[in-house]
Amino acid sequence: MWCALLLALTTAAPTTAAPPWPAHAVLVGTASIDDTTTTLQVLTVQDGVARRAEAGVVAHQRGVVPVGAVVDDHRVVLSVQDGSARDARVVVHDAGGAQRTLLHEAAPGQAPLVAVVDGRAVAFVVRELDPTPAGSTFDVVRVELDDPAAEREVVASRRALWVTPVRGAVEPLRLLVKDDAGSGVDGAAHIDVVDAGGLQPSLALPRVPVRSPVAVGGRLWLEVDDALAARGRAALRVFAPTKPHEQGAVVVRGLAGLSPVARGDTLAVGTGRKDGTVLVGRVEDVDERRRPARGLLERRTGRAGVARPQGVTAAGDVVVWLDRGVALPGELWWVPAPPSPPTLLVAPPPRTAVVVYGVVAAPPAAPATKEAR
Repeated sequence: MWCALLLALTTAAPTTAAPPWPAHAVLVGTASIDDTTTTLQVLTVQDGVARRAEAGVVAHQRGVVPVGAVVDDHRVVLSVQDGSARDARVVVHDAGGAQRTLLHEAAPGQAPLVAVVDGRAVAFVVRELDPTPAGSTFDVVRVELDDPAAEREVVASRRALWVTPVRGAVEPLRLLVKDDAGSGVDGAAHIDVVDAGGLQPSLALPRVPVRSPVAVGGRLWLEVDDALAARGRAALRVFAPTKPHEQGAVVVRGLAGLSPVARGDTLAVGTGRKDGTVLVGRVEDVDERRRPARGLLERRTGRAGVARPQGVTAAGDVVVWLDRGVALPGELWWVPAPPSPPTLLVAPPPRTAVVVYGVVAAPPAAPATKEAR
C-alpha cells in the first residue's frame, strides 16, 4: 500500500532545475476544508501588489491540510496524513514540485522543526509509536536534509501524552512535554532539554493550557491561558531557563491566539486586541520588568480583527492571519517594516483553509570588498 501512496504523491523530477523562490516569498498551502489535495502557493509582494504562483499539489486525507516549515529558497518540509489518521509521513517538497519521503509514523498535525546545525540543514521530527489514550512512546528524530542517504538519528525517546519541539533556537534542543498517566501527574506540562540521549526536565510550566513555545534570545516565550482573566483570554509569558521555578513575566495580555513567532532574534506576537495590530521587536530590547513591557513596537494592518502572526523575517516583516470574526472570512496580510505599507496576500473564500509554512529568508549579505569600502 505504501508503494502505491508514494507513487501517487511523488512528482517526477523536472528535466531542468526550477528557479529558487525569491527572498521574502511566503509559502502557503490552500484547500477547501473537505479537499483531498492541497495546492502549494508562493506569495510575493511587488510594488505593493500581491502576486502568487503555484508550487505543486500534495495529496492527503480528506480535510487534513499538511503542516510544515520552509527550509531554504527551494525546499519545504511537510507532514502529510495520507494513509492513517494516527500518523503522518514527512516529505521534502522542492521548488520544481518533486517530493522525497523522509520518515513515516510522525506525530500527526505537528510541523517538523527545521534548523541549520553546523552549517547543515536538519529537521527534527517527533515520531509517535504505539499510541493509546493513556500515552504513547515518542522518538525525537534528527534528519539530515542535504544527504538523502543519511541515517535517521533518534536523539531522545520517552513515554508521554504528547511531545512537541520548541521552535526557534535548537542549541540546546527543547521540547514541550505533557506527562502520561503513569507519571502520577497526568497532563502536567514542562520543558525538557535533550541531553545524552534523554530528555531532562528544565522548566515546570503553569498548570494551565500552554501553546506556541518559542526559544529565542536565551529565553522561552509561550502563550498560556490567563487564569486571572475571563475565558478566551491569554498571556504571553517569558521564562529564563536559569530560573526554572519562577512563573514567568507577563509581556502581553489579550484574546487567545497571541501566536508568538521568531526569526533570529526578532519576535512577533499579537496584541490580543481586535484592531488588527501586532507587536514586533528584537528580544534583546524587551524589558519584561516594565508594566507594560517595553521593546516591542506596534505594527498595524489597517483592518479590524484579531491579528495572529504566522511568520516573521529577521528584518521584522510579519505574515499575519487576520481573524475578522464568524461573520467575515479571515485574511492573510504581509505587514512589512515601516515605511512600507501592509499588503493583502490572500482573501480566501469561505470554507477554505490557509496554512502558512514560512517566509523564505534573504541571502546573507556579502562581505564588503576593498573596492566597495
